[in-house]
Amino acid sequence: MKMKIHHKVLRHFIALFALSWATATLAAEEDTALYFVQHSFYADRGKHITTNYHLGTLIPINTLAKITDMGSKKMVIELPDLGNMEIKIENAEKHTQKSIEEIKSRMFGTQAVDLKKFSTETQEAIKNGQIILGMTKEEVLLAYGYPPAHATANLELNQWNYWKTRWNRIVVDFQDGKVKGIRD
Repeated sequence: MKMKIHHKVLRHFIALFALSWATATLAAEEDTALYFVQHSFYADRGKHITTNYHLGTLIPINTLAKITDMGSKKMVIELPDLGNMEIKIENAEKHTQKSIEEIKSRMFGTQAVDLKKFSTETQEAIKNGQIILGMTKEEVLLAYGYPPAHATANLELNQWNYWKTRWNRIVVDFQDGKVKGIRD
């Protein structure tokens, strides 16, 4: 009788192990969908840290991206429009206060961002990752990405703090919802 119980328990453990292995394998499979970059960002030596430094190569808004690996704190993307450039995106959660899934949702979408609703000058600034006077908060997000949440706790604030590098910061001042000034 004891032997039958042990075999039954062993079978349950084997089944549970097989099920967890299959689930992990499915979760780790490559995401074959193509996404559109939802805001311009920079990658330095093949890496983008979600603190959102503005150093290295500009990855413009609406660039096609394929997510080739997704972990709990990082993801790897490939950019077919840029010669299949590979970029590792590392989430600095203490700065973003977002999970990697939330970062994925705001950085990549299934639809291209419609820039036609903006003036020609603003469209060019967004595509070039630049902030210009008179931009709305939405336009700044598209052009420059999100400021680190630990330094700009709320996007309703009239002062956004960005990091160009670890040591150089810029402050974007808004008045009535539009860029009034940019301080380096």
